[in-house]
Amino acid sequence: MRNFTADDEHVDRFYAKSFINFIHGRKPEKDWLPFDPSKRNYYSVEANFEKGIFPSNKMDYHSEIVDYWLHNMTEFDRSLSKKADTQLLSGQVDVTAGFSIFRTALSALLFGLSLALVFFILMAVWAALSPQDPPNHEQVPLVHRKETQINRKQTVIVSSLKRR
Repeated sequence: MRNFTADDEHVDRFYAKSFINFIHGRKPEKDWLPFDPSKRNYYSVEANFEKGIFPSNKMDYHSEIVDYWLHNMTEFDRSLSKKADTQLLSGQVDVTAGFSIFRTALSALLFGLSLALVFFILMAVWAALSPQDPPNHEQVPLVHRKETQINRKQTVIVSSLKRR
């Protein structure tokens, strides 16, 4: 990356000042003019101290390109529309597509088959990625709780231990 030149520093300060002015509802620069479509004016931020170029208002912003899209292209579009209208009115263009029950049925069948295929693929992926059931020996508990056969005496509660 190259170092900032004096021109770059000037443009940097200009941008900072312009944005702050614009945010506060003021003109970005004292000699800035709002856009006028008839003049096609714009504010050029170009700066080159050696050539004496500073940010300023300029006229005819990209006139050739704007003229092409606003005039040439609209004329071309208008002429295409007229040609298409005359062709449609004279019957040169067949705009009605023939209806075919076979084509509709085939499309529905192919759509249904592709939907079923996607469903089965998703189910297979889900089955492959989901955790499997543990083996049978892991499902059976290792210790079975059985009722004891030992007859035990009733427990005695000692009152001194009860207070603790």
